[in-house]
Amino acid sequence: MSAKGCQLLINSGMAWGLEGHVGRTCMGAIEDGACMLGTRSHKDYWGNKVPSRFEVKEGTKGSRLYVVEHMGEEHAAMLESVSGAPDPCDVLDECEA
Repeated sequence: MSAKGCQLLINSGMAWGLEGHVGRTCMGAIEDGACMLGTRSHKDYWGNKVPSRFEVKEGTKGSRLYVVEHMGEEHAAMLESVSGAPDPCDVLDECEA
């Protein structure tokens, strides 16, 4: 799954309600600095709160600064531009151009 696809699922909250593999993949992308938390908090399948990027300390996993430190400013800006409903082609990386 691409970083953009993960970010779409994270932003919408779908990452936390779909099958376990999807949530683990998105959480791994956050932990690796490839994605950041969404702009608002969500509840996971079990009712636990997943915070927004504004609710975590700057520089920690899920924050914009963490992404900048691991992937660079350009990547962080790309993630911030991701919006809208998840497109299956972006999420699955299986569609042809």
